[in-house]
Amino acid sequence: MARKSINLGTFTTNTESKMVSTASFKVIILTLITVNFTGTIKFFVSNSDYVGSPPNLSSVASTTNEYSEVIVVNLGKTELPISWDIGVLFNGSSENSRYEINDNNSHWFWIKTSNVTSGSIEVKLDMVDNQW
Repeated sequence: MARKSINLGTFTTNTESKMVSTASFKVIILTLITVNFTGTIKFFVSNSDYVGSPPNLSSVASTTNEYSEVIVVNLGKTELPISWDIGVLFNGSSENSRYEINDNNSHWFWIKTSNVTSGSIEVKLDMVDNQW
């Protein structure tokens, strides 16, 4: 079984993370560690085998700018899906929470933070291929 862990970084402003190649992995688990964080985090995937420039979230998704927001499942408190268009909202909380990306066939994954007014959020990925 192949496994890979990546720390996407700690975010304190409205920003986009780097894109991570997920083509070899089926399961993506996120760990979000917040410290007094107020803001929103949304999750994006692309199946594009882009050459040159990666998808651009500032532009509308299209056949030449392929990406979509993706649903995540809270693995802790509720175990319910969180809508792709809302994302995960934090209101000054400090916590350690886990989510599963609801997509088994993406080539790329990244996050975007918005409405950030305080604190920080650290984003870690654990990816597994589920091949025994």
